[in-house]
Amino acid sequence: MTSFNLSAGKILQIEGGYNSNRNWQENFLDGAFIGTKHGITPATLAHHLRRDITQADMVNLTKATALKIYEKEYWDRYRLSEFDSQDLAEIVADGIIQHGPGGNGDTVV
Repeated sequence: MTSFNLSAGKILQIEGGYNSNRNWQENFLDGAFIGTKHGITPATLAHHLRRDITQADMVNLTKATALKIYEKEYWDRYRLSEFDSQDLAEIVADGIIQHGPGGNGDTVV
């Protein structure tokens, strides 16, 4: 069995802080500039909070909340705890985070 907690620090180290690049499509939601933070896109944060979000919501996103999103919407959703290899689970998690879980790639919905 693998552990999300063993990968949490690595995820945040890779994903970084607030991204305000207006040339990056993922920083927009329904035409509104929101930005991303800790690698969380506006679509993913809106899905997690189950409401419309603002730029302030994104700017104020904490590391703790970002990790809850990663654990619930990525690690648990794709049952990565059932992998036998921590390294393989982390590779799959990174792929899902970087490229989207499928569908339109914009959100975890």
